[in-house]
Amino acid sequence: MKVNDGMVPQKARRAQFERDFKAAKARVRTRSGGMCEYPGDDCQRAATECHHKLPRQHPRTNDPDFLLDLCSHHHHEVIHKYPEESYRQGWLLRWEDVPA
Repeated sequence: MKVNDGMVPQKARRAQFERDFKAAKARVRTRSGGMCEYPGDDCQRAATECHHKLPRQHPRTNDPDFLLDLCSHHHHEVIHKYPEESYRQGWLLRWEDVPA
């Protein structure tokens, strides 16, 4: 396996990210009971997607405290469609918002 500048190869980093994300998603799904966790809306839809509040490059991106179990509508038609409002509400976080 080739190492670039002493860094972990990209494939290995990606594989570790996926393992961490899979474990975190299971914890988040247990927390949500499989229902959409969109805040402030008593959504009764099933959660089908796990939303990262932090940029994926952030060391804590897969921390369950920074993940939301959402229905597709709230994930794409609310949070990602209106990013400025999502940042104001805390549904999206900037790197500097959370210490590594």
